[in-house]
Amino acid sequence: MKATIAPTDIARMMHAQNGQCVYCAKKLGTEYAIDHKVPRSRGGDDASENLHLTCRWCNGEKYNRTHEEHVLWRAATYGA
Repeated sequence: MKATIAPTDIARMMHAQNGQCVYCAKKLGTEYAIDHKVPRSRGGDDASENLHLTCRWCNGEKYNRTHEEHVLWRAATYGA
């Protein structure tokens, strides 16, 4: 079941992230995904502290890695 995220939480995340994907820094606009830092499949929850915004590409690429695992994977894969 998908959680309903309050528009105020989305606005807060968008502001905190300067409107950019946390992984690739692409400007998000209205095209974004709400991502779990620790995926629900790995015990994460829908608390706002466990959420951030990503572009749809990075969200799909992340799959079920944690935020930290994905940052390391991106560095090894893209050198970024």
